Amino acid sequence: MLNSSRLFAGIAASALALALTACATAGGGTVAEPTPTGASTQEPTAAPSPTTSETPVDAQDPSTWVVTAAGIGPVELGMTLPDAIGVMPEGTTNDTDRCAWAAWWSAPDGGYQVVTARPGDASEDGPVDLVASMTLPESTGVTGPLTPEGIGVGSTLEEVQAAYPGADFMDTSDGSAVGGRRFIQLEGTIFLTFYEGAETVSEITVTTHATPPYELCA
Repeated sequence: MLNSSRLFAGIAASALALALTACATAGGGTVAEPTPTGASTQEPTAAPSPTTSETPVDAQDPSTWVVTAAGIGPVELGMTLPDAIGVMPEGTTNDTDRCAWAAWWSAPDGGYQVVTARPGDASEDGPVDLVASMTLPESTGVTGPLTPEGIGVGSTLEEVQAAYPGADFMDTSDGSAVGGRRFIQLEGTIFLTFYEGAETVSEITVTTHATPPYELCA
């Protein structure tokens, strides 16, 4: 499991084709168009059924979860932490002694984590204000939950900008970024975190915070 002290130091949409067939009517009846001599008639071909490459979502496998402005997979902003824990995979940890406001799950291969949290000063059933997928800054390879455009931890800056033209790093000259972090903000609540020296996304966070917090559990 990733070191908890570094938790924050660290759809494809299918196209639908519509075939429209027009027929002429007169006097309440259908008027058949004459068929030219020697010409063959052909029955109209039904439009093909749309296909999709969308991966079915598996509650026990966060690599199938989709990152949206509302949350990641079944874990959404605003739900209570107990409810969030209830929809996270088996093996999710909630250390009620040292970090009661957060819960995290680690992939079996240790490649990434999914974490969620409520404000530390909120009640036990306070609303979740953060859910994230994260990996170590030195990790390579895209893994874990992805945005509909296929971006997740392990994505390169070039991949991010190809998926989201115009995406660029936020101005954090006000000191909002600590620990050598840089952020790209998507859709208001989605943040991609790059750590200093890292060439890929280390964290993808959905949060109501202005930027992802530096630490959840110190």
